[in-house]
Amino acid sequence: IAEEAAKLVEVVAAQDLAELIKGFEQERGQEDKAIEGIAPTLRALAMAQVEVLLVDRTLGDERTAWFGPEAAHLSQRRDDVEGLGAAWVHEGPLVDACIRSALLSGARVAVVPPEAGIRDGLGALLRWST
Repeated sequence: IAEEAAKLVEVVAAQDLAELIKGFEQERGQEDKAIEGIAPTLRALAMAQVEVLLVDRTLGDERTAWFGPEAAHLSQRRDDVEGLGAAWVHEGPLVDACIRSALLSGARVAVVPPEAGIRDGLGALLRWST
């Protein structure tokens, strides 16, 4: 039973991921509630606009971001985070800082394959369009 349950979970997870990527592609095509790239994703995370953060599973480079104690305290620049009045500021791996901000703002996180074609390996489905 355990093996069969594991297989079913794997199938359902793959279907859910495929639907998520399809929804992202549709929204990206409409230029509505999807964004991709580092700067747009960081801005959306800082505004708690992200519903689902999409992270390329192969993303593991040396890029960093600055963050503070709140979800909105996120930027590629230390000065930006300090300007938001953060009590403390740290630099950390870009992916980790983005996932942290997403979770603090109640967003989901999805790890996607590189075939999803998300620019810079980061993107998001948004709660609202800008």
